[in-house]
Amino acid sequence: MRYERKHSNSMWHTDWHVIKSSRMRGLCLITFLDDASRCVTGTGRFTQAAAENAVVALQQAIRRFGTPATILSDNGSCFVGMRKGNPKGSWKPTAFKEELLCRGIELINSRPCHPQTNGKLERFHRTIEEEIGHYESLPEYI
Repeated sequence: MRYERKHSNSMWHTDWHVIKSSRMRGLCLITFLDDASRCVTGTGRFTQAAAENAVVALQQAIRRFGTPATILSDNGSCFVGMRKGNPKGSWKPTAFKEELLCRGIELINSRPCHPQTNGKLERFHRTIEEEIGHYESLPEYI
């Protein structure tokens, strides 16, 4: 079943992708993609797929395009995980989930082991893998 939001900023997709080909192998790329327009609203390149890095990329995207109502992600630990809040062992949401809560953004997670839910972004990342070898750097491509 295909779906598409009618209005920009009603939902963004996000996911991490680790570059597998070219001289940029191992680089972690996070992408935010608007569901209605298919506009890439934000990207970030990091050495680690971490919740704190996702927050940096999200903040940059929001400064440029505004705040989305909803974000759709997979069930990666930086999106849905919890972290130790203090030495006594209480748990609190990751930095990414905290950022969404502070901004009033709803988080929707795809079904486990069902990448089709985030298929628009999966296809975008596949295209990057196919084309990136023709460029000197990821910023040059994007």
